[in-house]
Amino acid sequence: MVKACIFKDNEAQKKFEENGFVKFPFLNADQCAALRNLYEKQLPGMVFSNGLHISVDAYAPEEKGKLKTALLHLIEPSIARCFKPVSHVHHGFIVKQSESSQSQISAHQDWTFVAENEGFNSGTLWIAVNDVPKERGGIGFLSGSHKWLSHTRYTPMELAYNPINEHRELLAKHLVFEDLKAGEAVLWNHRTLHASVANSSKEDRMVVAMSLFPKDAQLKLHYQLPTAPDTVGIFDVDLEFYQRHKATDFNLVYAQNKCPEGLIPVSSYPITMARLDADKLEAALNNSSQKPIETNDILMKNIEPSNDSNVGFWARMSKIIFQKDA
Repeated sequence: MVKACIFKDNEAQKKFEENGFVKFPFLNADQCAALRNLYEKQLPGMVFSNGLHISVDAYAPEEKGKLKTALLHLIEPSIARCFKPVSHVHHGFIVKQSESSQSQISAHQDWTFVAENEGFNSGTLWIAVNDVPKERGGIGFLSGSHKWLSHTRYTPMELAYNPINEHRELLAKHLVFEDLKAGEAVLWNHRTLHASVANSSKEDRMVVAMSLFPKDAQLKLHYQLPTAPDTVGIFDVDLEFYQRHKATDFNLVYAQNKCPEGLIPVSSYPITMARLDADKLEAALNNSSQKPIETNDILMKNIEPSNDSNVGFWARMSKIIFQKDA
């Protein structure tokens, strides 16, 4: 049961809850023009790898803070218009350069940021600054996947096990792609499986993104404990925590046998995730229009995660962030 709605519009909230994502009008033409100007000012300092730039993982905390202020100055009126009281983190550009054949991001889920087991939802707000058809690095979703891929997603990213890892190609075949016009946005549940294709067009793909969650939800970090590697600790963190850290910071802290910022977990849970049965999963996906997928229908058995199980998306992200082969 959803504990706190995000959208003011009941129909948008209904689609968000049912499909795990929803597209909607967000910015006007003047806001888009102002964001394009901001992008042009940022462009000389942007670092790209494989044609992809992600501000939250490329910038130092001070740079991220300045960009956050500039972005919110332009889009906060739209946030107030569309959403109930929300908090937001991870503000920045996600850019794919034109004709960048290696800029695709494979099917994945985002981290757990709130107490989903208590009915809170968080999501990524993805705003098109220019038109984003599929060929310009468009984004696709596995509709309804937030309901049956409801496990928590934790860090460090190179250790974290996720049952989708072995089935990315199969899952990608069932993605629904959303073409966005400049000024349109899509909000997806952080549990929803999604992916984006390479930008084969002759124009950069300019997107602004951030994570949203209800104002009364406590922001969380789920972090595999280095002193108990079969356990994930849950940490309460402040709104600036993710501005102070890049995703790769947690790998480095883990290697030092520490917790981020010396934090103490408020609770924990054992790492015991179920493996998905490939045949059952494929049958369920093919029949999903007639019968909603139930988690128990596609499980094979419980397994202990291994350090080499997380291949694909995060391995690519490590290559992008570290600027080297992963």
